[in-house]
Amino acid sequence: GGLVKVGSLSFSVLAGKVMFRDFVLLTPDWSLRAQDGYIIFRWWRSYVPKNVSEDLSHSDTRLSVQLNGFELHTYNRSNLYKDLEEKFGLEPGIIPPQEDDPGGGAQ
Repeated sequence: GGLVKVGSLSFSVLAGKVMFRDFVLLTPDWSLRAQDGYIIFRWWRSYVPKNVSEDLSHSDTRLSVQLNGFELHTYNRSNLYKDLEEKFGLEPGIIPPQEDDPGGGAQ
């Protein structure tokens, strides 16, 4: 289980732009947040394969991503703790059992 929250979202199909504000993605192990940003896909530019050995720093791109106020937090490895709880026969406390799972834990 997790939580996804978007404060506002704006699409511009002709420009190939998606803008967002207050994006939050929460899981039991990590969280990702961005205050605002945009993704631009320049669909009108043709795809030209390039050799990886070339200098690509000044080449035109079809995809641009801009993130402002980006945060990524990693909390713990809760699946490892869940496995230890099962091995030692403890009550599930790290990942609570889901209502539709009578066996006791999330997969």
